[in-house]
Amino acid sequence: MRENLKGGGEMNFITKTLNKLDEFISILAIIGIVGIVSINIFSRFFFNTSIAWTEEVSLGLFVWLVFAGFSVVMKNNEHVSIDYFVRKLPGKWYRINQYLVIAIVFFSVLIVFVLWGLILSIQSTWNITPVLGIGYEWIYLSVPVGGLLSLYHIIMLFVNKRSDIILKEEEAE
Repeated sequence: MRENLKGGGEMNFITKTLNKLDEFISILAIIGIVGIVSINIFSRFFFNTSIAWTEEVSLGLFVWLVFAGFSVVMKNNEHVSIDYFVRKLPGKWYRINQYLVIAIVFFSVLIVFVLWGLILSIQSTWNITPVLGIGYEWIYLSVPVGGLLSLYHIIMLFVNKRSDIILKEEEAE
């Protein structure tokens, strides 16, 4: 009761929603891609005809999958890196390097994904897909949305002081 009076319950709901939104988008995109492509394969095999719009929709879903997936990866700091020599650094220098890399990624995502992605989305309002006539801004909107979700996850790593994720050690296989 006390939590709801202070607004904590609402913030908790928003936080949970933002934490799962990128995964939800990714799952929907994969299900959509697999479903649409499967229907088109079925149609080609049994009816010897192709569905015209499947390429456009699956391409748009794939773009959304890429940028939402990027956010999922950023949530746990699991982006691809070759860090053999970095892991050989002494503890203090390793931590400095990790924080520096995350700061560079943060500002790169902010500029490239969020700002330039938003500009790209706005500039593409006049372009439409050839078959369905859907505006490309809906496809390109995935860039700033994925960027904003990534920035949210990076900020939450620092707010929650998640050094276990920021300074994650590579698991031995």
